[in-house]
Amino acid sequence: MKILLVTTSATLPFAITTALNSKNDYCAFVVDEVNTAKDFVKKSGLPENIIFPLYELKNLIDEFYFDVLISISDFYTGYNDLANYAQRCGCPQNKFIHLYMLNQPKNFVLERALRYYEEHSAEIEIFATGNSHTCMGLDATKFKYKLLNFGRSSQDLYYSYQIAKRVLTPKTGGGKIRYAIIGINPYCFHSDLSKAYSENHHILDYTIALNDSHNFWLPLEKYKNLFNANFLAYKLPLENFDINNVMLEKTQLRFMNFASRLSARERTETWKEKYYPKTREEFLKIFDAYLEICKKNNVRPIICTFPVSECYKKYFSKKIIAEFNHDIDEALKKYPAVFLDAWNIQSFDDSDFYDVDHLNIKGAAKFSVILNNVIEQLENS
Repeated sequence: MKILLVTTSATLPFAITTALNSKNDYCAFVVDEVNTAKDFVKKSGLPENIIFPLYELKNLIDEFYFDVLISISDFYTGYNDLANYAQRCGCPQNKFIHLYMLNQPKNFVLERALRYYEEHSAEIEIFATGNSHTCMGLDATKFKYKLLNFGRSSQDLYYSYQIAKRVLTPKTGGGKIRYAIIGINPYCFHSDLSKAYSENHHILDYTIALNDSHNFWLPLEKYKNLFNANFLAYKLPLENFDINNVMLEKTQLRFMNFASRLSARERTETWKEKYYPKTREEFLKIFDAYLEICKKNNVRPIICTFPVSECYKKYFSKKIIAEFNHDIDEALKKYPAVFLDAWNIQSFDDSDFYDVDHLNIKGAAKFSVILNNVIEQLENS
């Protein structure tokens, strides 16, 4: 495959020499600092005319033949800056792969979490899945049983279910699990990570951990072949595993800043026009399968939304919320699950959030106490 690589000159050496397959065929490297990149390609024996500045990307997309455009973001560019730039320049979704900080451990934390569970399954009695709301919204120290939180930014229901299947297998000692916290939100049945544009950098993480790219436009084996096999096989050590920061996404206590408040309504309306009937059809079946595997393993599902700010609740799509409530009601008719709709809990204020829809460390501790009380009530009923 012919590859158009877009990244920073600082990230280019690691990408080419360590992360990506040395047999890849590149038509161009598009970078921020051309001279720095030229020094690298000269030392590597690559032709200097392969280097182009970022401002030429639109012309290259229009004029060059390429099968795949790979953009690699780092701390300097931010999560999605290069992805958004590639989209604005006209790169089609079925040619686009986004990666983030290949020389950082976050690509491997889910694989490590699953490995940790396999080695400590006799201790774990609660597991959680879900997206960033779940990842950031739980405090493992507030539960009466040991909790392992598999929640991850942008995790969709498909990957939540795949994780649940791994956890609830005899091989991993799934019989010790008492409760599954299934973190969801009103748009969860319309959110397919593998069909996202700027968020598709997470596909690498699930390829490493689960060998699964779901509905991604590039078949799994071709996707994996873009990378160095040793890179994909790397494993983070289990030493210093933090049970309360499994995915390395929690930081020090943060509060809603001025920028968060300015973008509050725009963030709220992100899903206003995003309605995907085919995804909903698939993901309702996945949700059913998730609840069914819990039932077969005598695990009590606690389905929950996480608290959000008043602004988020006020301006979120009423159509999607109504549909979501209907879908949850239908599921509860079939399965002995508990639904905690934390959007309607009134005891959270702005000091519990770090933006309009994510709990901070203080809010996570507060909500985890509420969830633990739900577990206590279930055991006393």
